[in-house]
Amino acid sequence: MKNDNLSTIEDLEVFLQGNTGVSIKIKGREAKYKFIRDTFVKFNYLQLRKKDRGTVKRYIQKLTHYGDRQLKRLILEWKQGGLKYTKGRVRGAAKPKYGVDDIALLILTDIAQKTRSAVATKETLKREYLVFGKMEYENIARISTGHIYNIRKNKHQYLSSEAIRYTKTQPVSVPIGTREKPIPYGKAGFIRVDSVHQGDKDGEKGVYHRVCKD
Repeated sequence: MKNDNLSTIEDLEVFLQGNTGVSIKIKGREAKYKFIRDTFVKFNYLQLRKKDRGTVKRYIQKLTHYGDRQLKRLILEWKQGGLKYTKGRVRGAAKPKYGVDDIALLILTDIAQKTRSAVATKETLKREYLVFGKMEYENIARISTGHIYNIRKNKHQYLSSEAIRYTKTQPVSVPIGTREKPIPYGKAGFIRVDSVHQGDKDGEKGVYHRVCKD
């Protein structure tokens, strides 16, 4: 970006005060870098007095909208050998740590073992790699127990598979005892125990009596 009308520090000061019709519009990072380099060369920035360097910095900031910290970094680069523009690297989506093949191995393991706890499953995956030397288990063998649960609960690949779902143990109600008539099949030594409630009186619970019958 060139502007021959601004050739001295005094010209820059007038421009910054808004008393000139000079207008420069800079778009794009590459164009801004070139403008900064040209300005440094044109005004011999490194040889200027501190006050004049401040004027040049305000001029660059006005046209590039760069902040103090960013401009200081660019000035340092210039001092260390020049200001070079490099295109930013295009970053793709982050690659998942455990891919489709890894999750497929977890599914096969859970199907074979009927979805054991994450701790037991992790040990199985490690043994497949370390003990039996199955190289396809190398990555999944490093999985944490927490991530196993995460895959089981959230991964569509897992949830749409034939793997048995992991669920918490359900409580089972077991009756303590049942009342039924004994069947001794004619053998001696069997008795029948029952209870008889005496009844309540004046709001107080009555007692129970044990009754033994032949």
